[in-house]
Amino acid sequence: MALSTILRKLRILKPLPKKEPLSINKDAKAVLDFLINMEYDRDRLLRLVKRFLELRIDYYALQDEEPKKSNFRQQINLFDEIIQVYSFYQGDADINGKRIKNIAKLLKEKAIKSEDIELIDKTSKLRWKFDW
Repeated sequence: MALSTILRKLRILKPLPKKEPLSINKDAKAVLDFLINMEYDRDRLLRLVKRFLELRIDYYALQDEEPKKSNFRQQINLFDEIIQVYSFYQGDADINGKRIKNIAKLLKEKAIKSEDIELIDKTSKLRWKFDW
C-alpha cells in the first residue's frame, strides 16, 4: 500500500476529492457555451492580428530609425496581447476538447450496453478514438 494511502486512512492527509461523474448534458452545454462565446475572442484576435500586420507593413515603409523603433515597440506590445488572448482561447479549446472526448466515451459505453451493432460499429470508428 502506498504511503499516501496509509496517511489518508490515518487521517494525517486530507482525502482526495471525489471525481465528479461525467455528464453528457453538462459537458454538451459547456461546449455550446464556449462555441457561442468564442466569437468574441475570435473577433478580438482578428482585430489584433490585422493591426499587427498593418504595423509590419508600416515598419518596412518607414525610413527614419526613431519611427521604426516606435513601430517595433508597438508590434511587441501588440503581439504580447495577441499571445495572452490566444493562450486563453487555446486553453478553453483544450478544455472543451476534453469535454467532447468525455461525451464520446460515455456515448460509446451506452452504445455497447445497448448491444446495437450499428451503434457499436459507428462508435468504433477511428474518429471516436480521437487519434487524429
